[in-house]
Amino acid sequence: MKTQHQKSLRIVGIVILLLMAFISQINAQQPKTTSKNTDKQKVVVLNGKIMPMDYDVSTINDKFIESVNVIKPDPGNLADFISQFGNNAKYGIIIIKTKRLNKADSIKLAEEPERIYQVIEQMPQFPGGESKLLNFINKNLIYPEQSLKEKVQGVVIVRFVVNSKGKVERTEVLRSLNSECDKESVRVINSLPDFFPGKQNGINVSVWYTMPIRFRL
Repeated sequence: MKTQHQKSLRIVGIVILLLMAFISQINAQQPKTTSKNTDKQKVVVLNGKIMPMDYDVSTINDKFIESVNVIKPDPGNLADFISQFGNNAKYGIIIIKTKRLNKADSIKLAEEPERIYQVIEQMPQFPGGESKLLNFINKNLIYPEQSLKEKVQGVVIVRFVVNSKGKVERTEVLRSLNSECDKESVRVINSLPDFFPGKQNGINVSVWYTMPIRFRL
């Protein structure tokens, strides 16, 4: 007889294969686009939260996945989906729910302190919450002089690691605006004070955190 653990691994494996098959099928049906073209990306909803459009579902550790539901809206409910999830919902929605780890996996997780995760049960929290994080960035962001003269505006998307001690490290640009704005975005993120670290089953872990930095005239 198969153990419960073996059954769980088999279910997770099936879910991952189905998700990969869906993504491959969609990609095969669409014309190839550049990395900056996100017009036809599907909406990813992770544990009830709408993720950034450049979020890569393949980076989620399969041991965390409890369920995956792929929805393709039809004309009858398209307006409702767009209202709830945004305009890209017309291309499809991937709803992912993660699960709690069992005791054995939690012990293994504790033995992998250098690993950087994409999603965990309790994500890092900035002191005072997300509004305080946005206020800090807006207050400390310095518009590059040349970009200001040239009236450059837009969004730089950066990601960084909040490590198990709550410190920011490994900041990198995912979506560029120009070299000046990219550099300023990285500077501001690197100046952030410590977060309350993320946790998985009560254990502090390192996790990637994605943040848009907006430059508006």
